[in-house]
Amino acid sequence: MKHTKNRKTAFVLVTVIATVLLALALLLFTVQNNRRITAQNREYLLDNARQMAASVDSAITDGHNNIRILSALAEQSMTGPEFDIASMQGLIKDSVFDFMEYADPEGMDHNITGGVSEAKDRKYYTDARNGNRGMELIHISRATHETLLMFYSPILYEGRFAGSLVGVYQASNRITHLIRTEYFGEAADTYLAAENGLVIAGSRGYDPADGMYITALAGDDGALASLLTPDPAQDQPISFSLPGNATGGCMIRLPESGYYLVQIFPQAAGRRMTNDANLAGYVLTLFLLLLYAAVLTALILSYRRQQRQVEEARNQAEIASQAKTSFLFNMSHDIRTPMNAILGYTNIGLRHVEDVERSRDSYQKIKTAGGHLLNLINDILEMSRIESGTLVLAENPVDVLKAIENIDQMSQALAIPREISFETKIGEIRDAYVYADELHINEVIINLISNAIKYTDAGGNVTYSVCQTGEAAEGWAAYRFEVSDDGIGMSEEFQSRLFEAFSRENSATVSKTEGAGLGLSIVKRIVDMAGGTISVRSTPGKGSVFTVEIPFRVMDEEAVAKLKTEDASAETIVSDTDLTGKRILLVEDNEMNREIATELLTEAGLDVETAEDGEIAVRMIIENGADRYDFILMDIQMPVMNGYEAAKTIRMLPSGQDVPIIALSANAFAEDKAASLAAGMNDHVAKPVNIRELLGTLAKYA
Repeated sequence: MKHTKNRKTAFVLVTVIATVLLALALLLFTVQNNRRITAQNREYLLDNARQMAASVDSAITDGHNNIRILSALAEQSMTGPEFDIASMQGLIKDSVFDFMEYADPEGMDHNITGGVSEAKDRKYYTDARNGNRGMELIHISRATHETLLMFYSPILYEGRFAGSLVGVYQASNRITHLIRTEYFGEAADTYLAAENGLVIAGSRGYDPADGMYITALAGDDGALASLLTPDPAQDQPISFSLPGNATGGCMIRLPESGYYLVQIFPQAAGRRMTNDANLAGYVLTLFLLLLYAAVLTALILSYRRQQRQVEEARNQAEIASQAKTSFLFNMSHDIRTPMNAILGYTNIGLRHVEDVERSRDSYQKIKTAGGHLLNLINDILEMSRIESGTLVLAENPVDVLKAIENIDQMSQALAIPREISFETKIGEIRDAYVYADELHINEVIINLISNAIKYTDAGGNVTYSVCQTGEAAEGWAAYRFEVSDDGIGMSEEFQSRLFEAFSRENSATVSKTEGAGLGLSIVKRIVDMAGGTISVRSTPGKGSVFTVEIPFRVMDEEAVAKLKTEDASAETIVSDTDLTGKRILLVEDNEMNREIATELLTEAGLDVETAEDGEIAVRMIIENGADRYDFILMDIQMPVMNGYEAAKTIRMLPSGQDVPIIALSANAFAEDKAASLAAGMNDHVAKPVNIRELLGTLAKYA
């Protein structure tokens, strides 16, 4: 009891010490962090002030240069001693000024709107009359009551004064825009003042009637007074403090104009940056507290509970990983092509259910499209292998003409519902039997055709052309596949990035079309891997032409004869395989799959018994003996006991050593087949069930 009390006291003491240390660490971190953020913000402020001062100085210099150039142009255009006021309309278009004025030799000021006022007392008139150029600051205009920067230059005609040309910056417009800035989404207060410190413009707008001096901006009338000096050393920004604003503000003298720029860092931005930076400390402290609590909890909790938490975390990670994988799998729009064929021919078959021949034709095409859909799904599941460059294209015997026919059937089914005319043109083909990866080549062509149909309006035309060219080495055949349409076409800019992943043209028409933008990227990679090329010609509003050229190795006569024999054998494999009277144990948890497989196997003459899961199957083997069955068809994913466990258990039984066990599973990758064999099964057949393939596999073990 005393030992337990001591442990509790030690626990409380350690907890208090750890909490105090963490609190002190957090306090120290916060203080240091606030100082760092303040210094960092001040550097931002000073750097921005330098750049803004240079920008304002540059604008003032531009004003001087521009008025000099414009006055020279005005002099060149004059044909008499009187200046054409209307010509200012043209000059203003090529100038940097907000508007322009002209003071005539009599001292009357004219603007482009027709207004006239007296300017005899204005510097921009008197100084120009004496042959000088310069700028006059008018703090409050007599006409508009705003602050103006008047850039002036004399106009001479045949050496005589013909007036003063004036370009005007409105402080509330030009200058305000130049000094407007933000820090982390918060507007800063910036002011421009004349050499005497009188504010002439503010970033948030400024009424010149206020008559404010920048010496008042620091909260103390005398705080900036000592900084108002023409000393060139003051051309560098100088910081000053503000009550309640850790960063404060800065002032810099513009070296060219002698004006002063004052900028105040927004207090809200400073608070936000400090809070964001301190958040890291808070998170770290919280993390340390949670870690400390977790360690103490781990010492108290049992090992069993800890293991359960680890297992739950692992399950959650696996669920998240599966969800991510599922999302990636479902991105590809290529699945839609065979699915459209399946749905299209299903509708045709339903509409003509009494027409036996037409229904049979529809069902055959549904079967063809379904097979392509299955292969395509498998390919999408291996997309990571394509991305990593580890996918290797197969070299399987291919009947080119039969492949073209299959593509035509699927494409017709896709085009008909969209009221698009689809045509397949077959040119000269000298070598109709080649070695190729038919699945991936079909994927390339189907993708191009589906895109052509997708981006062509109803009533349009899509053409698929195939021909053999004469540009291949000996023993090879070069094929050209061309897909053309008269659809919406593509811009030249989009064509330059057409084959990049997730690329889709940003237009009203295309934006209504579904798709992840991965199709053409996959097409390009497959064509490259096959040693081919792909090109496109397109004109917006007129259509596109995609051209694919791929070389294939030609099959010799012996290989062609063997392929034809295998094709013929495939059609008769069911009748040639005598499985009549054979007893088979079908282990399948899905009732619909069990019903389909039972029907197909029964039609083939087999005697079928079923089990709903692996445990029931094992019990049936124990009760009846494995020699009762000629075959066992074993699903993999089942409740209670999965297929792998059931196969291993059966192999351990005295009567279960020799009975053929064939995996029948939707898991179709090479690693899944290897897992089936490792569990003691003889073979692996993928779902959905291909009865000819299944019976052929059973025949090997009959």
